[in-house]
Amino acid sequence: MYCTQCGASIGEKEIRCPYCGAVNPFADEQKYMERLQKILQETEALSDEPMRQYGRELKQHGKRTLKIALAVGSVFVALALLFLGVHLWQNRQEASSARARLALEQQYIPRLDALYAEGNYEEAARLLDQAYEEAVNGDAGFISWDHSTFIYYYDTFHYMEEFQNQLLAGGDWFPEDLEDALCNAMILYKEALLPYEEDMVTSREKELIDSYKEEAGNFLREDLYFTEEEIEQLYQDAVQEGGYIDLSVCRNYADTVQERLNENQT
Repeated sequence: MYCTQCGASIGEKEIRCPYCGAVNPFADEQKYMERLQKILQETEALSDEPMRQYGRELKQHGKRTLKIALAVGSVFVALALLFLGVHLWQNRQEASSARARLALEQQYIPRLDALYAEGNYEEAARLLDQAYEEAVNGDAGFISWDHSTFIYYYDTFHYMEEFQNQLLAGGDWFPEDLEDALCNAMILYKEALLPYEEDMVTSREKELIDSYKEEAGNFLREDLYFTEEEIEQLYQDAVQEGGYIDLSVCRNYADTVQERLNENQT
């Protein structure tokens, strides 16, 4: 059989893929059922031993001691069964999610690959958003696609560029448009690429992302009238642990940018 995550050939009884570490839901479920059967057998064996002990205690301490021992034994068995039930439910949920994710990947990834090969990144971004939304609603988690990181930065640049063209053309826009454009520009200029993302893009994709980063810097300085010091200060105010930007801080700063734009347009 083949790994549902990376497609590598794996043994039917391997719990995890030796190449990417993904869980093999079918082998995992079979292994778990074997463990469950063993534990149930051991539980039954344990229940016999307390009964023999209860008989000896009955002779020594009478009926009251027997009732206490039976209650303790019942609690023990109930807790064991509760634990087993919760673990079984979690295991089945994981297997169900893995199957749902595999089905989505089989549905979307060939179409995403075709759009990427055509250079139709805008349509690929739209389709990827659709896949993510379906995955979340279907409790399948996020699908794994080789070009997801690049498409994320492309989409961020695309929306920033749309506002930039609108601004330069003197078109109408709403304050929310400015907020989004400022956030997108800061993500590109100060966040792309995060260290762990370096190995998640091809060399060509990295070149494109670097060009988006340069364009974002020009947009902030030339079109929104930021100085480099102001960009750095906004970043220091907004950056969180891990290098992520708190977009609410950028949005709160948009009022200041709006005033600056009004001053330069008069």
